[in-house]
Amino acid sequence: MKKSLSSLFVLLFLTGFLNAASLKDSVCIVRSNLSEKSTTFLQNYGSSLKKQGYGKYATIIDNYLEGSFGSGFVYEGSNGKKYVITNRHVVISGDTVTIQFEKDDGTYDEYKDLPVLAIDDDLDVAVIELPSTARKSGISVKTSAVSDGEDVWTAGFPGLGGKPAWQFGKGSVTNSSARIDELVSSSITTIIQHSAQVDGGNSGGPLLVKDSSTSLGYRVVGINTWKAANRENTNFAIPMKAVKTFVDNVIARKNSSGLIENRIEKFNNSIANKEETFGKMSRFISNDMVSSLSSKTFLNIVNTASSEAQDIILANFIVDPLEGIRYAIAAYVWNSFRRRGELIAYTTGTPEAVDSAYNVTFTIDGKTPFTSTWIKEQGLWKISDFNGIASGSEITGASTVTCYDPFVLDLSGSVFFPNQGSLPFAISFNYRTELYGYGFKYVSDTIEGVGYNIFLMDFSFFVPINFGKVIVTPYATAGLGSFREKEGTEFDFYFGYMLGAGLEVAYDAGNWAPFIGVGYSGLNPSIMGNIDTKNSVDVKVGIKFVRNASFNLW
Repeated sequence: MKKSLSSLFVLLFLTGFLNAASLKDSVCIVRSNLSEKSTTFLQNYGSSLKKQGYGKYATIIDNYLEGSFGSGFVYEGSNGKKYVITNRHVVISGDTVTIQFEKDDGTYDEYKDLPVLAIDDDLDVAVIELPSTARKSGISVKTSAVSDGEDVWTAGFPGLGGKPAWQFGKGSVTNSSARIDELVSSSITTIIQHSAQVDGGNSGGPLLVKDSSTSLGYRVVGINTWKAANRENTNFAIPMKAVKTFVDNVIARKNSSGLIENRIEKFNNSIANKEETFGKMSRFISNDMVSSLSSKTFLNIVNTASSEAQDIILANFIVDPLEGIRYAIAAYVWNSFRRRGELIAYTTGTPEAVDSAYNVTFTIDGKTPFTSTWIKEQGLWKISDFNGIASGSEITGASTVTCYDPFVLDLSGSVFFPNQGSLPFAISFNYRTELYGYGFKYVSDTIEGVGYNIFLMDFSFFVPINFGKVIVTPYATAGLGSFREKEGTEFDFYFGYMLGAGLEVAYDAGNWAPFIGVGYSGLNPSIMGNIDTKNSVDVKVGIKFVRNASFNLW
């Protein structure tokens, strides 16, 4: 890393230094200012994690509270006003932003507590209006397409030693019209893939081409937004053609997405889109809702999420704790409209204005109402409460019925009724995934008056259903193994089978879960069928332990 960094500084020295020096006056650091509610929430949650022994994740929160940052650049509107353009994800968690322009002596021209004028969720773009006292030049833009192999430059303030540091790098366009729907729907725009330097903190900064006819010597062709994790020098920028259209509409106050009816329509389209996942729902979750959630409710939401959702929430939490919380709420809202992963038919009520907000009711399956409150935040209508969870209500309704068991191992003992002589019993040990498991079972039983020691490998199919901390699991099981007949001092061995089905009820106590169960067991010592099957009622008591690795945070 140090070697490549040294090489980079040499490269920067060799590239257009004079132009870069003046360009730097129009590229800025963008800092997101958390609201007092968000700060208090994170401080309290960090303290809670420390008390639970999760110091690693509490440290993530502490570091986050020290401040995150990205990059941006100055754009001059047709109205003569100056704006800063950056990425949505740079400013999404803040009530306001602080803009800093680094001067040659290391100090800053700083503009504090600026509101976010508007954001575009699809493009990941945000617009901030600079005060009239900001004497900064806008960078000219180029909306025509770039070409494969064309030289491009990146400018911004990626982190170095935890602080933003100016970086100006050179590369080339490696794909002028990449189609990656996971980043931006190709129906909206293609994106620019390039090899110029991009590091954490470059988000929102400009992708540039040289143009000697402009005052700064460059034009902006895109906004640097993503970096491929598993490939070198593979970075992506949003083309300025799409960005300029959005920004100009915002300046001209033609942003139709600011209407509540259009926003609800977009919400419904997202819910119904089979190609999308719950992560897309995060764009509709307000900062106000994130910071209003209690730790207890948040943990309840996470503990009833699927393993895939857990992984996504954790990955986002590590980068941005508030985004992790936002994704958890998004999973809750998403699942409210689904049963076993399938969309449930629902109707949407007419938005009702209440003060400066709107109330919207969604009726699931014709009978279950979910109420929501929408407020305007960063120029868009977003959910500030859903089914009362932000105001302290317990999680109720369809979203609590989640098919997932967070424990991967269980140990149980059981007895069988009726018995023939001594009370028969079984001891089993199982490994579980979400919907199936396999393991070993030892059974001591009497069949037709003959005693057996039975060793089985069994396979089970589970349908776990979560009701908060309670996990109700119907199951079916089948096993094959060795039946050792014990009659007096003589022993015979058979190869037989077991079939069963039943119901378990467990309580998630954190790192372990006690459970009880009742079911049917059918034992037959001989696959050849010369001994009758014994049908019994199986009553079991056990413990689940070893949580899925994705649950370590909670």
